[in-house]
Amino acid sequence: MKKYSDYKCIDFLENDAFVKDFSDGDHALWSKLAACGEIDIDEYVEAGRLVEVWQKAIPQVDDANIERLKTRVLQTIAIGGDEGTRGRGDEGVRGRGDKGVRIALSIAAGIALLLGLFYAYTVINNPERHETDYSKYRVISEQQQPNEIVVITDTKELKISEDNPKVIYNTQGTLQVNNKVITEKPAKTTLKQAKAPVPNRLHVPYGKQAQLTFSDGSNLWVNSGTTVVYPETFIGRTREIYVNGEVYADIAPDAKKPFVIKTDDIEINVVGTQLNISAYSTDNFSRIVLVEGQVSVNRNENNLKLAPGQAFTATVDGNTLEMVDTEKYTSWKDGVYIFDGEPIETILLKLARYYNVTVLLPKEDSETEFFGKLELKDDFNAIIRNLSDIAAFNYAVKDNQYSIKYRTK
Repeated sequence: MKKYSDYKCIDFLENDAFVKDFSDGDHALWSKLAACGEIDIDEYVEAGRLVEVWQKAIPQVDDANIERLKTRVLQTIAIGGDEGTRGRGDEGVRGRGDKGVRIALSIAAGIALLLGLFYAYTVINNPERHETDYSKYRVISEQQQPNEIVVITDTKELKISEDNPKVIYNTQGTLQVNNKVITEKPAKTTLKQAKAPVPNRLHVPYGKQAQLTFSDGSNLWVNSGTTVVYPETFIGRTREIYVNGEVYADIAPDAKKPFVIKTDDIEINVVGTQLNISAYSTDNFSRIVLVEGQVSVNRNENNLKLAPGQAFTATVDGNTLEMVDTEKYTSWKDGVYIFDGEPIETILLKLARYYNVTVLLPKEDSETEFFGKLELKDDFNAIIRNLSDIAAFNYAVKDNQYSIKYRTK
């Protein structure tokens, strides 16, 4: 077996361990060998660049064509290496400059061939990449503009460009954003106005999240594509808010003033507890998952009490109540999605909202379920590329619009 010290670019690319490590972003071993002078740095860098290009260029190509492209690229690099040493005599000695030229030409040839064949393959076999036939697709989520968080009070509209801002109301109803007081002269109110204060509104678009603290100390983690309507301070016998979207709520206890969360068709009465609410008006279901405490849920004059670990799901067909792993429904606030038998369509919808991208799906479901965990620290391109390998679909992207095509089983 050839020693690493004798490896050329093509040898690295034919080494499965090297390709796997670079594909997974694990360069530790090879960087250590390069630092110790045990491998040729130029050959190593050349091979690494080609692996990175390969990873970016072939998310849609099937296995047979991947092997065909790999063979062609390796042949091109090998030819480039041979040509780089021709006419130099029998001594086989190359200057540093000549080697750099050979490496540059080899990389250029490999990349050009790879991208050229990839382009030809996608145009011929995946015409929707360039000209989508929208009659074959359904839009499950569409990119939103502008991509700013908005807080609307009775006197102003505040636009927030930061990610995951903290929107806080103190006990007097003074608004702060990321510890910055939003100066607002208190308006004089009549007794009638005090009983029915002008509601404030927080809108979090797709691609953003926020944290909201009410004047009573209750906290909401607000997910992408969510609107919350609430007063600056809670006046009266109850504390009421409205939610369209998804929130995780940690409600401050107050037995004398119950907390009421309303959606389009559900009313949730809370004394002091932690729960997750998913109630997007565009979804065909609403779901309440109780983590701690106790709540009562009222829908269509049917009232149910939930215990910790229970999930209440409402659809057009009726209501269901079941025990669940609550982390599966609450991990999003920590930047993680956990899936346990979720349809791929549901996963793509959640990701599209989180990253604010347009996703088009075939009209028929894939009947593919997904089990696992996705950390949302990577960008959407990296996540969908990895997901496509696991969930057996191809995708095309143009102008932040991702068209999905399920692979034939």
